[in-house]
Order: sequence, then C-alpha cells, then structure tokens
Amino acid sequence: METSLKTSIVMPVHGGEGLLEGALEAIRSSTLEPFEVIVVDDGTPEPEAGRIKSIVLGAGAKLVRHAQAGPGAARNRGAHESAGDILVFVDADVNLHRETLGQIKDAFEADAGLDGVFG
Repeated sequence: METSLKTSIVMPVHGGEGLLEGALEAIRSSTLEPFEVIVVDDGTPEPEAGRIKSIVLGAGAKLVRHAQAGPGAARNRGAHESAGDILVFVDADVNLHRETLGQIKDAFEADAGLDGVFG
C-alpha cells in the first residue's frame, strides 16, 4: 500500500505583517495539496499581534503564540505543533514558488533515506 507523506510548513514571525501576507499567499498558491501551515508568533506586541492573527487565520493557517523570542525557538515550537512527516521551515519574508512544496515532497518520497533538503 502506497502512503503519502504529510507536509507541514512552519513559519516563525515577529512583526512584519506586510511581508507575512505575501508569504502566506505564495504558500496558498502552491501546487501541493494538502498541507498544513503553522505560523509561530514569537512575541509581536499589540496591536500588530492582532493584525498578524487576522492575516494568519484569514489564510487558513494555524497560529501559535510563543513567548520565547527568536526564530529558532519559534521553529522548534512549530515543529512540536505539527502533524507532518515533512517539515518545511519558511521565513515570513520568503515567497515560495508554486512548485517548491511539491518538489520537496517528491524528493522525500523518491528517497526514503533522505534526511533534509534546503535551497
């Protein structure tokens, strides 16, 4: 029986709501289906945190608030919250190409010994 690997995208964010919108839009236009998106806000102060929440939930992503500042801690928290077999870490100022997530998944499904890819 063939199984398909589940993909989780983890995105740390601290402020930068304008960049976040573009990054989430690029992910939504991906050719890969299905996947989950977890945005980890690592302590953005109000009122910007409220705007980030609105953007994330409007994009159909999961929002996790994390008090410990820093992208590394936010990535770790997002990984802990994820349900995917494949974790894709993307910063909030990166707009992925439509094919990127599918190419990552294809690479892992083609090589069971593969531990990671980056680019």
